[in-house]
Amino acid sequence: MVALDHKMDDDVDQYRQLAENIRQHHVYGRDGKDGIQPTAFRPPLYPLLLAGTSVSGNVSHLQVMILHVLVAVATVLIVIRLAQDLGFGRASWLAGLLVAIDPILLYQSTQLMTETVATLLAVLLLWVLARSDEGRKPNWMFLSGMIAGLAILCRPTFLAFACLAWLLVAAGRHWKPLAMFTLAGSLVMMPWIVRNARQLGEPVLATTHGGYTLLLGNNPLFYEHLRTAPRGAVWNPDRFDAGWHNNHLSEDPGFDFWSDTTPSPSAGPRRGELEDDQFAYRVAAHSIRADLPGFGWSCLVRLGRFWNPLAHQVVQDESTGSRLLRYATGAWYVGILALAATGIWRRRSNLRSGGWAWGLLLCLAFSLVHMFYWSDIRMRAPVMPFVYLAALSCLVGSQRLGVRD
Repeated sequence: MVALDHKMDDDVDQYRQLAENIRQHHVYGRDGKDGIQPTAFRPPLYPLLLAGTSVSGNVSHLQVMILHVLVAVATVLIVIRLAQDLGFGRASWLAGLLVAIDPILLYQSTQLMTETVATLLAVLLLWVLARSDEGRKPNWMFLSGMIAGLAILCRPTFLAFACLAWLLVAAGRHWKPLAMFTLAGSLVMMPWIVRNARQLGEPVLATTHGGYTLLLGNNPLFYEHLRTAPRGAVWNPDRFDAGWHNNHLSEDPGFDFWSDTTPSPSAGPRRGELEDDQFAYRVAAHSIRADLPGFGWSCLVRLGRFWNPLAHQVVQDESTGSRLLRYATGAWYVGILALAATGIWRRRSNLRSGGWAWGLLLCLAFSLVHMFYWSDIRMRAPVMPFVYLAALSCLVGSQRLGVRD
């Protein structure tokens, strides 16, 4: 964090802006031409943490460093405890060490982004679910529901995991624990939903960012890039963003917003945040229907990028040192992912015990979401602790797969 201190100057996702507006103006909103506008474009948990830990009302680098270090240490300790419960014995500390030096988590801890907090919530949720006796214990399922609600408020992708977990418990007909899980998650999320209904006019469950994220990975420009660009080439979304900025030009989801068409003087006013999100979903759906082969290939590309060992080159004039570091990181992940796949295969007959089923469900949920929505290597950060546990299980000679009482 000290070495990459300048990274915290960037506020790409506007989390600093949101946090400072909460503290200084008591509004969860973004700066606009007409002042601060209430928003649901980003999930609220991380900005609330930044706002709550700010001393002066401004988000400082030191504040973010301390917060991320504390969250990272908590993550490592919970991973060690989860490894102990899985029967790793003395090797449990190694699981914590592997998570502590994970390249994605290390790099993302230098950013004003949600990966560090989301990873803590992921391992905490896995640990609590592992103690629920496959969803049979109501108290542990109630706690799981609370953590799942917080996780969704940090990164909406966890909503897919919560739904899959709900179905798994329902399949076992554990009705009381299922009710406790649902109640707890609903209680945690209800203030956000009610706030959105009052401030935005609709009870937004997650965010108003989903339409853009879906469209970013499902539009004619991206499909054409996948067909024509050299393998491994990084797509630059600048032209996409410039065109989408003029999405008020038409109500037709099939309209080509990315052509060189001169803006019509009769174009309507810009949509509000909710309408913009809904229209983005409509445009993405049209793009998918208009190019099903392109959509199918893009799904495979997004899934591949999610699990890709090698991070993409993001700058054209990459230095030799950066290139060597990137390839070394790729080699690291090749080994870890291979060990994890082998470990899961060896445990295939007993995956329902302990936390293995929940961990696999987490990986499945994130993979499914990012098959359709925009994807890159950093988005798998919350599942990496489970990947390291799976990899380590391949090396540990014997372990008890049940959960410690």
